[in-house]
Order: sequence, then structure tokens, then C-alpha cells
Amino acid sequence: KRVIKVTEDDFTSILSKRNLAFDTLSAEACKGLGEVENGCVVLVLAANDKHDDVHLCAWRFEKMIHLFVSKDETSVLLGRLGGKPLIQVEEAPVAAEGTEQAKAGAEQAKEG
Repeated sequence: KRVIKVTEDDFTSILSKRNLAFDTLSAEACKGLGEVENGCVVLVLAANDKHDDVHLCAWRFEKMIHLFVSKDETSVLLGRLGGKPLIQVEEAPVAAEGTEQAKAGAEQAKEG
């Protein structure tokens, strides 16, 4: 009952904005969200040749949708759907760089 099917454009918009008025979504999504009371909903992007079904948990309040997914997960999902990620994930330093930084920190601690 609280599962709402959304289009790929809706899904990308929800991921990108994270909080938005649901009347900006497609007519089908808007109708589905309008039929449920305030509370938790599951937004479903149907499978296609690029991906399996994708589900998002969100909170529907009044005329708004608030996404219950972290920014990191949101960014990954956007990237997998072909959108622009919200954040750039930094790569961890390689072991040699980490070792050199640790040695420098130890030297400063001895001196200080």
C-alpha cells in the first residue's frame, strides 16, 4: 500500500534534491503519493536493461518527500543511474604515503 512506482526522471530528481515537493514529480508518482497518508513510503524504480528494481525509503509529509538515504549512498545511486554524483569520494592514501606521514608525525611528537 505504501509502495509508490516512480519514473527514472522522478527517481533521479528525488536523489538529486533529497527533499522536494512531490507535485514536481510525474502525474503517476504524484497521484500515488497523494493517496497515502503521511509516513514512510518506499519509492520503486522498475527494472530495465541497465538495472534491477531499485528501492528508496522516504518520508512523505504534507506535500513533501524527504529521502531516508545517506548522501554517500545517494551519490553512488546517482552515478549508477548515469547522473552526476553529489559528492566526490576521496581515495585513501596509498600505504607508502600513510607510512611517511606517520613517521613525520612521530618525529614531531619526539621533538615537541
